[in-house]
Formats: sequence, C-alpha cells, structure tokens
Amino acid sequence: MLKTLLPAALLGTLLAAAPSASHAAFGQINNFGASANSVVAGTVVDFFVDFGVSTNAVTNGGSNPEPEPAEGYQSWQVNWYNYENETLTSVWLEAGGQTYNAYPSVPAGGSYSGTWTFSILFPTEGTFDIALSGGWSHSIETYHSNESAYRDCINNDPGGTNELSC
Repeated sequence: MLKTLLPAALLGTLLAAAPSASHAAFGQINNFGASANSVVAGTVVDFFVDFGVSTNAVTNGGSNPEPEPAEGYQSWQVNWYNYENETLTSVWLEAGGQTYNAYPSVPAGGSYSGTWTFSILFPTEGTFDIALSGGWSHSIETYHSNESAYRDCINNDPGGTNELSC
C-alpha cells in the first residue's frame, strides 16, 4: 500500500498522509528549511528535511461464556481474535530535482524518523519555489479468528417440569 505526503512550500508546512479507512499509519514532515532564502546567482544552498512515519499494530480478542439453556435455537461467539500489523517498507522524499529513498526495517507499531540534507546550485538569477513531497509504502498483515457454538433446545414436558433437551 502506498501513502503520499503532500507537497509543502519551503520553510514550514506540516505534511501528513491521509490514512486509508482501515489503517492508521501516519507520516509527516516535521521541518523543511534552507541555509539561505536569498542568494547571489551561482551560489549553492543547503536544504534539510526532518521527517517521521509511524505504523499501526492492533490486537484484540475475547470470549463469551455459554449462555443458560433456553427453548429454541441459540448461537454465540465462544472465542474471537483479530490482529492487524502494518510494517513500513520504504520512505521517499523529492525536492528540487533531488530524491531521497530509505528502506527501513521497522516492525509493526514502530516508527521511523530521519533527516535528509541536500544542496542545490542556483546558477541564474530568478525566483525559485522548492517544493517538498514524499510518502511511504507499507505492508499490512491481518488475521481474524472466530469460534462459534450453537444449540437447539426443545421443551420435553411443556405442561410440567420445563425440562429441556438440547
């Protein structure tokens, strides 16, 4: 699954991926800056990016006791178990023709952060917009288990002891 960090203007916009409905990974650009905002033509400007991505890990489950017998059909969930593990597989950033790629080993429910630095030569006079974009990809493993039970109980003696046969 691929998530995208939306473009930011130089020096400051927070970036976050919009997680899909069932997954909670979150990524953002914490800081994006430059060594200078105005330079003479032919000057190199150094840029830095501070970023982070966190993944999701959810585990839950439970059980229900057997209900008291009652006349008719009964069903219930005896035990259930679910997990969803999101593992970060890559992070990428792009700005001013430069590219950053990382392939971190981050377990489900973990986070990854880093800093990327790069330089750009501005050989001619002009006004330049340096936009930063990026994103991450991840894999998701899910498991669902459910144990159900059922019975049908009949009243053997409707006029007397209310004895049930299940």
